Amino acid sequence: MIRVAIADDETLFREGLKQLIEGFEKITVTMEAYDGVNLIDQLAAMEALPHILLLDLNMPTMTGIEATKVLKEQYPDVKIIVLSTHFNKAFILNMVELGASSYLPKICKPDELENTIHKVFEKGFYYSTEVMMVIRENMMRKSKPKARFLPELTRRE
Repeated sequence: MIRVAIADDETLFREGLKQLIEGFEKITVTMEAYDGVNLIDQLAAMEALPHILLLDLNMPTMTGIEATKVLKEQYPDVKIIVLSTHFNKAFILNMVELGASSYLPKICKPDELENTIHKVFEKGFYYSTEVMMVIRENMMRKSKPKARFLPELTRRE
């Protein structure tokens, strides 16, 4: 059974997500947190850590970004799937660089979420085609040779 934790400040979304996940095959929700501080506190008290954390980025007290930094240091075996309304290049790249195992928009379909949870559990990571394009584009931009600046030459030179 895949143990999943949910960290999201929106109670209705969090509880609805829990009900949805409980219907997935071989997946159970073992913890819910309403912000990053609550998440870290609950993890510290757990005997069996979740395999996967579904993490919102925009939460009070401690954001998902701040929580990810703590999690990667204190609980590196917990795989993070970012589930956020912020689905743009800057957020995606930042979270991938911080160690997120996957990144999904909150508007994803239930079967996409279920598939992502299973893939992250099996392989340790899973990125959709859209996220892979962002990562690839970033890598290509970084690998381009930088233009060399020549010193200014005088007319005679």
